[in-house]
Amino acid sequence: MDQIKVMNIKFFARRLKIYSINTFFFLVFFGSIGLCIYIFKTTQLETKDVIRLVSTSLIPVSIFAAFMSYKENLNQMRKVKANDEIDRILEIIQENRVVLNTHIDFTNRTKSEAPLDPQKEIHEWICEKENGNFVMEADGQCKMTKEGKEIRTALVNIANAYERLGIGVFHLTIDENIAYDSMGHLVHKNYNIFKKYIKHQRSDHGYEDAWVSFEWLYLRWEKRRKS
Repeated sequence: MDQIKVMNIKFFARRLKIYSINTFFFLVFFGSIGLCIYIFKTTQLETKDVIRLVSTSLIPVSIFAAFMSYKENLNQMRKVKANDEIDRILEIIQENRVVLNTHIDFTNRTKSEAPLDPQKEIHEWICEKENGNFVMEADGQCKMTKEGKEIRTALVNIANAYERLGIGVFHLTIDENIAYDSMGHLVHKNYNIFKKYIKHQRSDHGYEDAWVSFEWLYLRWEKRRKS
C-alpha cells in the first residue's frame, strides 16, 4: 500500500475518533433526557421523586454543556493557531522567493504552473560547469556554486513550507477549512510547479518520503476543488 493511501486511512481514523466522541456525548445527553421523560410520563411520582429525577437529569446536561464549551474553546484555539501557522508559512515562502529572485527571475518563471525541470532548469541554476559540462563530486552529485547552494536551499525551504502545512492539516492541528481558504490555490499551483523536482528527489536521490504530506494535501484538495 502506498504512503498516500496509508495517510488517507490514518486521517480518516483520526476524524472518526473525534466523530465517535461527539456522538457518544450526544447519545448520553439525549438518552438521559429521554429516559427521564419516559419515567415521568409512565410512573406515578411524588414531589420528592420528581425533584430527585430532575436533579439527576441535570448531571448529563451539565456534562454535555461542559463538553460543548470545551469543544468550542478547542475549535477557537485551533482557528487561532491555524491563522498564526499559515501566516508563518506564507512568510517563509515569501522570504525564500525573495532569495530566488536575487539570483533568477523566479516570479516570472512561476507565473505559469509548468513544472520545474530538474535537469534543464534546476541543475543549470545550481551546478558548477567546466568546459560546458557539470562538475561532478565523488558521490555522483553535481558540485554546486555558492549561488547554487542558496538557490537549492530556497527551493527546498519553499517545498518544506507546504510540507509543514500538510503535516498540520493531517494531524488536525491546523483547521483545514481555514487552510484551504487561505492557501488552496497556492498548494494547487506550487505542487504542479514542484512535482517533477519531488519525483527527481525520490527516484534519483533516494529520498522516498520527500514531501509526502505536501503531495497528500494536494491530492486531497484537488478532490475538494473539483467537487
